Amino acid sequence: MANKEQAKGAVTNKALADVAAEHKQNTVLSLAAATQTITLTKNASESTGCPMYITIQPALDVYFAFAPNTTDVINTANSLWLPGGGAPIDLRVRWGAAGRSTPNVVVLQLQRKVAATTAVRYVVG
Repeated sequence: MANKEQAKGAVTNKALADVAAEHKQNTVLSLAAATQTITLTKNASESTGCPMYITIQPALDVYFAFAPNTTDVINTANSLWLPGGGAPIDLRVRWGAAGRSTPNVVVLQLQRKVAATTAVRYVVG
């Protein structure tokens, strides 16, 4: 007979985490020629916890990567990219990308995919 017992708290904890997520609207990021960064910090002084998601809405296509610092890790041949001009996209913050010396900091790097300045709206939550 199959074990029908559910793992305790799995769904409930995720639902509570999503409900408790913050919503910090930020100034539009303008991507010109160089890679731009958004630094995400656990337990920052203006924060009550740990951002779990970043919602972003690029005007045009953008490459992205999570990194431990601002050193550019985007490789246009291999990096993932987000389509621009559509609905907002939720990205789960990859805390595993944090560095050993700064375990509470993850940097989201963004680079335009086309040769035009690209506006990126984002909310950290």
